[in-house]
Amino acid sequence: MEKIIIGRNNAIDERAYVGGEPQIYTRPLGETGGIRIGDNNIIREFVTIHKAEKSGSFTEIGDNNVFMVASHVAHDVKVGSNCIFVNGATMGGYAIIGDFVYMSAFACVRQNTRVGKCVFIGSHATITKDVPDYAYVVWHNEIRGVNKKGMERAGYSPEEILEVCKEYEKKCIITAAVESKY
Repeated sequence: MEKIIIGRNNAIDERAYVGGEPQIYTRPLGETGGIRIGDNNIIREFVTIHKAEKSGSFTEIGDNNVFMVASHVAHDVKVGSNCIFVNGATMGGYAIIGDFVYMSAFACVRQNTRVGKCVFIGSHATITKDVPDYAYVVWHNEIRGVNKKGMERAGYSPEEILEVCKEYEKKCIITAAVESKY
C-alpha cells in the first residue's frame, strides 16, 4: 500500500475520510496507490478523498484548497491549488482540476474529465466534457461566459481579462445566450 503524504498546516476535520479505497467495482483486490496532499488545505467534515487505483500512483491535491462539507475526491484525481469545493462537490476518478477552480454546491465532474484553470462551475452543474480555462459553466456543460470574478481573484489585470473575453467571443465558446453577472 502506498503512503498518504500530508503537507504542512492542513486543517483536516476528524470526521473527514482521507485514504478510502478506490470505488471501482471491477478492481481486483490488491495493492492500491496513495494520496499526496500539499500545504494549507482545509478539509471539512465528511469529505472523502480516495487512494489511487494502482500501486505507484497517487491522488493528488495541491496547496491552499478548501473542501467544504461532504465534497468527494475520487481515485487518481489531480487537484491544483487555490480551489474551493462547496458542499457536496464531486470529482470522479482520473479527473484533472486546474488552479483557482470554484465548484459550487453539488456540482459534479465526470471521471476522466479536465477542468481548466480559473473555472467557475455553478451549483448542481454536471460536467461531462473538458472545460477550457476561465469558463463560467452552469447546468450541463453550458459555458455562459468568462469567470471574470475568478480571474480578478487570481490576480489577472483588467486588460488580461478583456483579452480572454475577446478570445471566447472569437472562438464562439459561449454556449448560452445569457451572460453571467461575473
